[in-house]
Amino acid sequence: MAKYAYPAIFTREGKGYSVAFPDIEGCFTCGDTLPEAMEMAEDALCLMLYDHEEDGEVIPTASDVKTAQEGTAELVSLVYCDTGVYRKLHRMIPPHGEKEDTIMPLPQENRYTLTDALAWDEQDRIELIYGDPVMMAPPTRAHQEAVTALVGQLYDYLKGKKCKVYAAPFAVRPFELDGERPEDVDTLVEPDITVVCDPSKLDDTGCKGAPDLVMEILSPSTTRHDRFTKFNLYQRAGVREYWIVDPADKSVQAFVLEDGRYTAKDFGAAGDRLRVNILEDCTIDLSQVFPE
Repeated sequence: MAKYAYPAIFTREGKGYSVAFPDIEGCFTCGDTLPEAMEMAEDALCLMLYDHEEDGEVIPTASDVKTAQEGTAELVSLVYCDTGVYRKLHRMIPPHGEKEDTIMPLPQENRYTLTDALAWDEQDRIELIYGDPVMMAPPTRAHQEAVTALVGQLYDYLKGKKCKVYAAPFAVRPFELDGERPEDVDTLVEPDITVVCDPSKLDDTGCKGAPDLVMEILSPSTTRHDRFTKFNLYQRAGVREYWIVDPADKSVQAFVLEDGRYTAKDFGAAGDRLRVNILEDCTIDLSQVFPE
């Protein structure tokens, strides 16, 4: 375990910021405000470097800030990470709807799989993130109203088309491959909204492989989980489009996968019509999602 410092590029995207690390492939995140983006950047950096250390991979050499600043007018800042500290905290993932100070770290030797998840009580909504179980509390009324408005519009658009829309609870195993046994699958998520356009990915359990579109509706305690953990998980899995819906701010950020990385494509606020990039001529009326 060691201490690191890497330059990060903070790009203004609508009312928020996207963050990229030029020295670390696949390390991206975002935030509504610059302080939040800074915090998310530290999380993203620590996760990537921690995984490199755990897997015995070579740690990329960090550029200096001046080199990273060349050719860009965006804000560039050093982001620091102590992987020794992160090692103690990395399993303390905020559960859906719970405060961070209520989270208990799981024993590091515990690793759960789809086999375990299928045996749990159906009333317990639990996600598996790389073998770590994450409990999800009941969603708020504002959360459910946003889900209903979004699913309704997507359902109307998709009538008669091959793509299907599903609201949670709907089990998505984004990394499961053909022939894998349940005990081999260590990631199962339940996105708030899922759109699947490949019928071969659908089975009785849910979706095997990456969906085409995922939407997550934020709550105060899930911001980091949805903006960081799931952002990177969906990007790695190959989800073509990811929407982050913020009922408190009445805004939506849309990210589209390009060359294996998410690019902030669109930003919408209450009253706007926002295009779904992967669905031809599909737009969402945000006045229905965020009513006055």
